[in-house]
Amino acid sequence: MTEDQKKIKKYVNAVERKLKVPLKMKVRINADLGTDIHARMEAGWSVDKILEDLGSPKEVADRFNAELGAERNPGGFRYIFLVLGAAAAVYAVYILAMNLYMKSMVQRQFRESVSLIGGADGPTSIFVSYTVGMIGNWMMSGGFVLACLDMYRFLGSRKTNSLLLSIISAGLAAAGTVSWIYNNGEIFRYWEFTWEFHFPALIMLAEIVLPFVLLALRFRRRSREKEEQRGML
Repeated sequence: MTEDQKKIKKYVNAVERKLKVPLKMKVRINADLGTDIHARMEAGWSVDKILEDLGSPKEVADRFNAELGAERNPGGFRYIFLVLGAAAAVYAVYILAMNLYMKSMVQRQFRESVSLIGGADGPTSIFVSYTVGMIGNWMMSGGFVLACLDMYRFLGSRKTNSLLLSIISAGLAAAGTVSWIYNNGEIFRYWEFTWEFHFPALIMLAEIVLPFVLLALRFRRRSREKEEQRGML
């Protein structure tokens, strides 16, 4: 491969890496750009002059992105996840505040009367037991909030594909699920196939599933990016 061919290959690959269009479109642009460069060379242009005239790889990619609509607004669908995440965060804070309020109320009432289940320590132990049982729910809610935020970012930009937030949210969902099953497993003995049981279960299922779905999408995007990079070498 000559020096001129190396320059052309490096330039075209740099342009392709900055394109924000589907893979098939990238391949087509790559071929068209190479054809244009070789046509100018046959007309007597030097490679350096051609590349200077075309502009930097970023400038060329930006023109293609603008022409093909790659810079368009990703749409309002992603804002649904932002709203869901905010609602879940507010609800989790509300539940925590209610738990703390219930603890203070119970302790005050038992301080004013004689407890039959262990005096002042009775209500405290009951509350601690209840709180431990709720840890799994809070972890799942936290994972869901992070997943909603990450999904908002995922649907809005292809420039970054960090797995950190997805891994954290999936980890919280997994740990929360294990904790919930361990502390609330007895509930399944009394499970009733009614709407009162199904509706909370569906919400909990969404909190568990979303982080893992997003993590899978992140891995899929990263895999495609690596394939595209290998195809440009």
